[in-house]
Amino acid sequence: MEEKGLTADVPAGKKGSVIDKKKYGSLGFRLNVALVIMMLIMTGITLVVAYFALRDTYIGFYSDSAQEAVNTIADTIIWEGGIEHFAETGERDIYADATCEYLDMFKTNFPSISFLYMFVPYDDHFIYVYDSVREGDDLSDVASYGDRFDYGETEYEGLVVALKEKRGSVGVNYNENSTYGESISVWAPVFDENGDIRLVVEADYYLEDIYDDINGFMFQIGVVLVLCAAVIILVMLIFVRRSVLEPVDSLYNAVELYDHGVIKIDEKDYPHNDELRQLADSFVMMAQRIENYTEEVKRVVAEKERIGAELSVATGIQASMLPNKFPAFPDRDEIDIYAIMRPAKEVGGDFYDMFFIDESHLAIVVADVSGKGVPAALFMVIGKTLIKDHTNVGDNLGEVFYEVNNLLCDNNSEQMFITAYEAVINLKTGRVDYVNAGHEHPFLLQRGEDGEYAYVEQKTNPQFVLAGMEDIPYSAASFEMKPGDRLVQYSDGVPEATDSKDELYGIERLNRYLNDKKDLEPKPLLEGLLNDIDRFVGEAPQFDDITMLCLDFRKYME
Repeated sequence: MEEKGLTADVPAGKKGSVIDKKKYGSLGFRLNVALVIMMLIMTGITLVVAYFALRDTYIGFYSDSAQEAVNTIADTIIWEGGIEHFAETGERDIYADATCEYLDMFKTNFPSISFLYMFVPYDDHFIYVYDSVREGDDLSDVASYGDRFDYGETEYEGLVVALKEKRGSVGVNYNENSTYGESISVWAPVFDENGDIRLVVEADYYLEDIYDDINGFMFQIGVVLVLCAAVIILVMLIFVRRSVLEPVDSLYNAVELYDHGVIKIDEKDYPHNDELRQLADSFVMMAQRIENYTEEVKRVVAEKERIGAELSVATGIQASMLPNKFPAFPDRDEIDIYAIMRPAKEVGGDFYDMFFIDESHLAIVVADVSGKGVPAALFMVIGKTLIKDHTNVGDNLGEVFYEVNNLLCDNNSEQMFITAYEAVINLKTGRVDYVNAGHEHPFLLQRGEDGEYAYVEQKTNPQFVLAGMEDIPYSAASFEMKPGDRLVQYSDGVPEATDSKDELYGIERLNRYLNDKKDLEPKPLLEGLLNDIDRFVGEAPQFDDITMLCLDFRKYME
């Protein structure tokens, strides 16, 4: 597999045709919507902030303007004369008319002022002496000359306090009513020669006019902001499309191509060495590793299949090497014999054998090779062959195992060993000569008064395993079998069978099963025992080979 930048091709023969390029619309659509929403939110926030900032600026400006106007009037109005006369008598003279005309002219020169008033304050009320009128105003709501108003109204609380304190500037008041809406009122006092407040000048400005100006100005700002936002969105969409969507689209197509056996990404789609370029590089390297891994898996699978096939052949060969046709000796009615060997892997190290040395002597062997699998199976073949070849009529079985042990020790580089039990039955007399090299003790059923399976009494000391050490002496012993007696031998895979709770099948359970089923013939006895072990083990895996052999001595040989 060759790699060039971002481009790599798979081996020839695996490439597919280039598929149609799919639109990666969902991500682009979401990004576009997100950009539009973001700009709309920013535009809205900007307009709201600008509106309130402009409103506060306008209100402050007009409040200062109105305050300046009433202060100017308060500085130019003289209390003595017609105003004082009118306040005291309610009759207007020439001076009072001239003062009112002056105020009308002043209001005209200050168009920002909606209403202009003058009133004379008293302890608990005040009397209007001048009230301007805007064109189109409802005259029913306009105070007339001489109208009296009490201080109890809420909007005059600030004025009352200022009057009582005789402050030079009465201040600004914010009002809202159903007729004129929101308004700003400012007052300024006129003092007499004693320093007492004799007259108050009031100017009102209705915010409706301010809001009209603000709305018009905000409309212009909004149009400009929307146009700017549209330009920004367009630029950002182009940038996002070229910098994000197109590289992602290219990577998506590369994944689709990889489904058809092609690993290819164009470098021109990734002009910047950013995260997307790194992602594309990682994809190419990942795809190449997957290809390499796939080829390796194919090779390993092929190798495993080959080994599996060979192991299957080895299983068949091993099975054919063990006596597997029963009854084993159909022309001999003195005995009935049956055996089972089930390996833990494809091939095992356990083995059994049964063969006649001569017409009246039958040899049986049950053995267990250390380890599992093919090495144990090969060592088993050697051990089985040597034991059979060295067992002759009249030989001491201890001498047989001595010779076999020394032969097995030669070239035993893997340090393997065999536990083995061999017995030779004289069918004329029932005498059983045996030798045990570190193997399990058999069970013997004697059809006497008790008629129970029990361990064969060991008449020799425990013997060492075969192939463990050279020149180890082995001792043979013997016991008697009578017609009706039965011998059961097995490997350690039977009592050491383990369930999922790490509990062993055990010798006691084995002995109990044999006594419960002692009336069964050898074949159903051993097959039932194997099923009982399987039920005990359950789902737990089999860790050791299982071998069992049952010899039923029926009668003496004539």
